[in-house]
Amino acid sequence: FPVTITAAIPTTIQGALGETQLLGITKREYFAALAMQGLCANPCFVNMANHNISDIAVEQADGLIAALTDKFGSFSPE
Repeated sequence: FPVTITAAIPTTIQGALGETQLLGITKREYFAALAMQGLCANPCFVNMANHNISDIAVEQADGLIAALTDKFGSFSPE
């Protein structure tokens, strides 16, 4: 899925018509993935349903984005 240049892990590909496309994940998705990785590594969360872990990971990502916005005044989660 295309994202802006502020992607957490940007990459470019060459399209079929020679156009360059920027692909990647958003910082929010990246933060949520890191939070989910930590949650899955924690034995306390072994018996928790996957959708519950993902909800917590997204909440953690949103909390980080909010804290960064508060501290720096402007933060783009894209």
